[in-house]
Amino acid sequence: MVSEPYFIDRVEETIQLTGSLAASQNIILYSPRRYGKTSLIMKVAGELRKRGITVIYFDLFRANSRESFLELYYQSILKSVPGWEKIMRKVAGLLKASRPVVIMDKNGLPSVTLDFDRRLQSQSFTEVVDLPEKLAGKERWVVIFDEFQEISRLNGQDFEKELRAVIQHHKNVNYVLMGSKKHLLPGMVTRRDRAFYNFGKPVNLEKISEAEWIRSISAKMQSTGIPFNVEKIISLIAMAENIPYYVQYLASKVWELAIGGQTEGDLLNLAVSRLINNQSDYYMTLWNNLSILQQNTLNALVIENSKVFSKDFISRHRLGTSSGVQSAIKVLLNDGILDFHNDEYIFEDPFFRQWIIG
Repeated sequence: MVSEPYFIDRVEETIQLTGSLAASQNIILYSPRRYGKTSLIMKVAGELRKRGITVIYFDLFRANSRESFLELYYQSILKSVPGWEKIMRKVAGLLKASRPVVIMDKNGLPSVTLDFDRRLQSQSFTEVVDLPEKLAGKERWVVIFDEFQEISRLNGQDFEKELRAVIQHHKNVNYVLMGSKKHLLPGMVTRRDRAFYNFGKPVNLEKISEAEWIRSISAKMQSTGIPFNVEKIISLIAMAENIPYYVQYLASKVWELAIGGQTEGDLLNLAVSRLINNQSDYYMTLWNNLSILQQNTLNALVIENSKVFSKDFISRHRLGTSSGVQSAIKVLLNDGILDFHNDEYIFEDPFFRQWIIG
C-alpha cells in the first residue's frame, strides 16, 4: 500500500468513490494486483472519515474459516469505533449466541475475541454481521471487504448467500467489495445465479496515465536535486509496463542509485538489473514450482501473448495440445503469475518476465 506523499494521482477516482459511498451506494472495485486499490480505498476512507462517516476495513484473505471470519470481522468493527472499550457493554448486549472475551497479549495490551456457542452458529453469524447496522444508529457507516473473491474459500456460494441475506437489509451501512482476481470477482457480481449479482456499482481501476507519471516522477526527482529527463521516465514506465506498484518501485531504485553517485546514463538499466538480481532467488523458486508445460507456455508468452490457443501459436512454440495450454494458463492465472487484459495474457510482475528473458 502506498500513502501520502507517494500516493500518485487517482484524483478523479477518489472524488468518484467518495461521492458514491457518501451517497449510500455500494461499490464493486476490481483490478489486477499491484494497481493500487488498497492505497486508493484508504485515501477514500480518510475522506469519508472527514465527513463523519465510520469506515470498517476488513481483509477477507485473513479468514480461513467461518469462525475466523466472524472473529476477525468483529475485531475490525471494534477497532474502527473510537473508544471501543466504552461500547463493549453495548456490543455484548447485542450478542446472544456468542460472548466477547477480552484477553491480554504478550505486551500487556488488551484484545478481544469471541466465544461461540456451537449450537447457535447461524445466529452468531447474523448477530456479528448485523453489528455495523445496529451500531450505526442514524449515522452513515461504510464497510470495505478487501480480497472479496476469497469468500469462495469459506463454504463457497453458500457463504455468499448467507452474507448477502443479512447485509441486503442494512439501511445505514453500504459496502465496498474489492478484488484483485479480475477474472473472478466480476463474475461474482454479474452472474444472475450468484448471491451478489447486481449488488453495487462496478468500478474497474485502470493504470495511471503516462502524463501523470511524468509530472509526478519529475517533480519528486527535481525536489531532491536529481535530474531525470522525460525520455528516461518514459523508458522507466515502459520497463515496469505501467503497473503502478512496479513503476514506483523502479523509480525508488533509480532515486537510490542517483543519491549514491551513479550517473544518469547508467541509472535505469542498473536499477532494473539490481531489482531482478534481488528477486532472483524468489523467481527461481517460483519457476521451479511450475510444470514443464507451464514453463514452456511462459517462454512462449515472453515472445508473443495473443491468440495463444491457435494452432499456429501452439505449433510455433511446440506446446502440444490446445487443451494442455488452456490448463496451463488457467493455473498461471489462478496463481497470480498471469493476467488477461485487452485480449492478451500479460505477466503480473513485469520483472519476472525480464528474468525469464535472461
